[in-house]
Amino acid sequence: MSPTDEPQRERRDGPTPVSLESLAALGGAIPPELRLKVRLTRLWPEIVGATVARASRPGSLVDGKLTVLVNSGAWAVTIQGTQRRLLENLRRHCPDLVIKQVRTLVRPWDDEPEATPPPRPAEGPTGADLDAVTLSAAACAAVDEAAGRLSDPELRQRFKAAMTRAQQRRQWRLAAGWTVGPGGDLQPPRERP
Repeated sequence: MSPTDEPQRERRDGPTPVSLESLAALGGAIPPELRLKVRLTRLWPEIVGATVARASRPGSLVDGKLTVLVNSGAWAVTIQGTQRRLLENLRRHCPDLVIKQVRTLVRPWDDEPEATPPPRPAEGPTGADLDAVTLSAAACAAVDEAAGRLSDPELRQRFKAAMTRAQQRRQWRLAAGWTVGPGGDLQPPRERP
């Protein structure tokens, strides 16, 4: 048999969705835990996005704690860092579920040849890019007001410089297509399929 005659293993992105109907066809009642697992698995790419869905899978849900299986430690850190947004998306897609906390468990799966690292953030602004950002009068006034509350002159100067840089970075990101999320945090532009 030549290498071209060998059957090719189909590569898939993320878990394969399973319908409740196909499970029901196997006979017997479907336990509620399994219904939940199937539902979360089917909705997972919509809840977390295509990139994260390729590296994670919903696991168990016990006492309001959802375990998310990830294929690397880097993805575990990434998901934990976005837990608030993940919980909001879960509540939006599955409003009847009570999920209070998300925990991650690194569990590489057999159908992945190696763990895929999370994408690196888009290259951020350089110092020169930030120096070119002119803050609005309102932003400058807010920085001055916050810094003015500090009595130590050296601390006040350092605080003002850090706050100014943070405001410049925020303004640069907004101009680069970032959006303000529900909690006021900035979110990078969404990837396009």
